[in-house]
Amino acid sequence: MKRLIVLGVCLVAGMELFALILHGRRFLLVASGVALALVLLNVRRYLGRSKEPPAEPEHDDLGESLRRWLSTTETTIRWSDSTRADWDRHLRPMLARRYEMTTGQRQSKDPIAYHASGQILFGAELWEWVNPNNITRTGDRQPAPGRAVLEEIPRKLEQV
Repeated sequence: MKRLIVLGVCLVAGMELFALILHGRRFLLVASGVALALVLLNVRRYLGRSKEPPAEPEHDDLGESLRRWLSTTETTIRWSDSTRADWDRHLRPMLARRYEMTTGQRQSKDPIAYHASGQILFGAELWEWVNPNNITRTGDRQPAPGRAVLEEIPRKLEQV
């Protein structure tokens, strides 16, 4: 911006000097006016550049983000219908993080309050599927609770 103003002043002064050298004093005012107009237009263009609205994302970008979201959702549903090992490995940490963010309870601060508020919010049955300490090492082939439980847990979190 400073460079643009300095160049503008030099352009106006140069035009006046050029008009004086050529002894065309009748063109002095016109030449200075044209140079000043060019400088002001460039300053306006420079300042107006930051106010332009950001370009809208291309349709491919929107489609790509929608495809990623759909793929993630399908994978999450598959994990909920798969085995308990998949639930413990993928869904339980995600649900426990969402529980902590929603309620503000941290297991590291007060484990007793953490578990008590989880049981109050979800009930004993659902809390067993959110509780991060309820991971089983031996029940790898047991079935996961399914999509109904996966739908019910976020619904309970939204009611908070």
